[in-house]
Amino acid sequence: MNYVESRLIHKLKSDHVGMKNAISGEDLADFLDLGTARLVRSLVEGLRSDHVPILSLSGTGYWWTDGNLEDENHCVKQLRDMGRKFFRDAEYVEKGLLELVGDPKMF
Repeated sequence: MNYVESRLIHKLKSDHVGMKNAISGEDLADFLDLGTARLVRSLVEGLRSDHVPILSLSGTGYWWTDGNLEDENHCVKQLRDMGRKFFRDAEYVEKGLLELVGDPKMF
């Protein structure tokens, strides 16, 4: 784990426990000197792939669990729903391109 990742986790664990104390991606970017919320999303994605349970909801921000499984389950459900939507959208685009180009070897 690198320095920025450690700072992010420490910040959440110390100041942003529970959804009611969530911090925006923009504020985290400022705190971590990353510049943009997009870089925070990328950082969080990497940490999550290492099983670090950073929670977030659209329009709410990022937080560390306070044990309120209702909020945590809502976060997990939203992430799964977004994944299904992206997968479905990729299929729609692929089918549209196949109709337009007609080359099934393209994918």
